[in-house]
Amino acid sequence: MDLSESSIPSRLEIHLLGRFEVYVDGKMLQETQIKGRKARYLLKLIAHQRHHQMVRELVTDVLWPELDVTSASSQLYKALHRIRKAFECHADDAESWIQITDNLIRLSLAEGVVTDVQQFEQAARSGLREQDIAELEKAVSIYAGDFLPMDRYEEWASLPREHYRQLYLDVLTTLANKYEQQGNLSEAAKMLRLGLEKDPALETVHQGLMRIFARKGQSTRAFRQYDVCREVLREELGVSPSTETKKILDDIREGNLLQEKNQATRRSTIPSPVPPIVGRSRECHMVDRSLDRLSDGEGGVLVVSGEPGIGKTRLIRELTHRARRKGLAFFLGRTGENTGNITYGPFIELFGDIIHKQPELQNALPGELGRMVPGFTGDMSPVPHADKLAARGYLFAAVHRFFSKLTADMPAIVILENLQNADKGSRELFSYLIGNREKLPALFVVSVRKEADEPLSKVASGLHGQAIEVLELGPLSYDDHVNLLHQHAVSGISTDTVRRIYRLSEGNPLFALELFRFYTEEDLPVSPQDGESRSPDLSSSSTVKIPPSLRFMVDQKLEGLSPVAHHLLYIATVIGRRVPYELLVSVWKGGKYTEEEELFNALEEVMHARLLEEYGLDYSFRHALVREAIYASISEARRRALHVLVAARLEKGSVSESGSESGSESG
Repeated sequence: MDLSESSIPSRLEIHLLGRFEVYVDGKMLQETQIKGRKARYLLKLIAHQRHHQMVRELVTDVLWPELDVTSASSQLYKALHRIRKAFECHADDAESWIQITDNLIRLSLAEGVVTDVQQFEQAARSGLREQDIAELEKAVSIYAGDFLPMDRYEEWASLPREHYRQLYLDVLTTLANKYEQQGNLSEAAKMLRLGLEKDPALETVHQGLMRIFARKGQSTRAFRQYDVCREVLREELGVSPSTETKKILDDIREGNLLQEKNQATRRSTIPSPVPPIVGRSRECHMVDRSLDRLSDGEGGVLVVSGEPGIGKTRLIRELTHRARRKGLAFFLGRTGENTGNITYGPFIELFGDIIHKQPELQNALPGELGRMVPGFTGDMSPVPHADKLAARGYLFAAVHRFFSKLTADMPAIVILENLQNADKGSRELFSYLIGNREKLPALFVVSVRKEADEPLSKVASGLHGQAIEVLELGPLSYDDHVNLLHQHAVSGISTDTVRRIYRLSEGNPLFALELFRFYTEEDLPVSPQDGESRSPDLSSSSTVKIPPSLRFMVDQKLEGLSPVAHHLLYIATVIGRRVPYELLVSVWKGGKYTEEEELFNALEEVMHARLLEEYGLDYSFRHALVREAIYASISEARRRALHVLVAARLEKGSVSESGSESGSESG
């Protein structure tokens, strides 16, 4: 048995943007090898779903709507057989790659399934949320074309196609705006032209091109762009350009935008500034100390720990900014919420970053890992070894040698973000590297999500006895919160608004900025400290609008939960921020689920998802806005029914007096 068979599972990569391509361990599977049009449709359909699984009845309804249940099931098994036969040409264990149960059909590989739509959405969402140019550029590079263009008339593909197309347009316009702010007008215009290829009637893109042409001193091109805009709007929508577009045209005629040409040129020679980090002076001091030691050839380990949104990514960005000023090289790998099942996932991205910047190191990377790195052209030959544990030891030692070559001439910073989501192999490899780092002039930096009473999460199990520095980030103080909002407020912000956002965000900087960007001062929700009895202004018939980025964060957590766990969370949101156990049990037994064992399992599930925390025998939502986002996801009919049920339990005195007081905020 060689190393590839014993320790590196097979990898399935599927491309759905601009084409349909299937790769097994880097080798493309010819489309003709998957016999039958419906078999190919089935693989596309399952690959596109989150977690790569779909309810069996929905599959047959989509692919064979004209057949009865028996006939559709027969066709389904035939399609599954054809997919397995195609996989078997490349892997001995392919029989188990696509599985069917009474309820589900799913792709199930130990290595996991990688799709370009998943990678595109992750990069796009991250780039839009963090306003990160690198992530936005990555999303643009992944988007090779519309979703399954060859299946344009398949109804099931139309909604995803439009979803990804709109997300792509959001990425392009945001990236164009970032380039324009930097003075990189040519790249900004390129992004906008890509946007017009997807939607010629997108008036804001025409406006952007007019403005850029004027700032480049090309007013004639700006006037022509206006003519193009006017003609397209007339032909496709039957409307004229908006007042805003006409105003830009007038400004160009009057020369109001020409003055900005030279300003943009000067800006283009200056790197985009990083706004000063707020409220992390102690942590920045520790970062500077670690970077100074690294400059002297001494490595180390920094662990950045904290709740979601507390600023871990921002601190790492600050670290890379300071590293650039010192002339230190850094390399980055990350683990997404849904990619933790990919073997050595964060290291694969890390190796890709290293090889992109230093291609001469390709042959130093073990082939077993190199073959999983996109664009890798080095030696992919596995090293045979009969013993599985010995094979893993050899692989880890080879990776250590790779980092030795990376740092032979100059020290380096190795960054692994969200390591708590990584697979077991990644955490073991990380522990091995820092346990044998004495001769490596490398600073290993990892970020992990803080659990209630376990700062280093699952990563901690491999760090016992290691000399590491932990930067545990807490909420911002009120003064730091004030500075943060004023840093992002272009035209000022009132003291009252600052105070209300602080109370709603509870010192979480990401939540504070999202609230600030999403709400106007007039419609900002009122927190209980402002005189309301609920937090936020929640009642049985009203919900508070949640910023989309925060709602998306919560939706990701909800998506993988069982129906029983969803039911538990619905009850908890109606009860309040603090959830007394006795009241929870009482309401639970009065609903659709009655078994206490189901309740225990559901509680463990939502705590594992980091939605509820345990306080003795009571529970609490980790953040008021998380609770509010879940509450807003419940249908009005279900909300009313649950409020009635909670109220009835309180009236019957089925909980203790203290529990009744805690649950009274349910309204």
